[in-house]
Amino acid sequence: MATSLRVVDDVEFYCCTGCGSLFAHPDFLAAVDDGTAENYRDEYWAKELAAARQRSWGAGIVRVAEILRLARVPVRRFLDVGSGPGFLLDSLTGLLPTTVGMFHGVELFPHRRPTAVHIPTITLAPSLP
Repeated sequence: MATSLRVVDDVEFYCCTGCGSLFAHPDFLAAVDDGTAENYRDEYWAKELAAARQRSWGAGIVRVAEILRLARVPVRRFLDVGSGPGFLLDSLTGLLPTTVGMFHGVELFPHRRPTAVHIPTITLAPSLP
């Protein structure tokens, strides 16, 4: 069972009444998987890149710090699911250069970044194996 939360950009979001997980409507997720959803085309990235860059040096860093600080076991690897253009990974590498091999990202629709710094131990992949 789930309750509808709200609609954002024509996508309905729900909350599972059992566990509290948030998720998009299953029809939208299926459309993303089969490539018919239009959410991640060039128009999306034109609006999203500036906000993603800003989050990568603010709220994103705070969230990662909370995870690392509150983890009950030592964190040796960190996976950023839905990493977008990888700006958070870049900022983590800049702030924590000795731990560069620990941070990785996956993005179903990676954005081309011709000006991005190439860091070989950070992986942006179109999908998990």
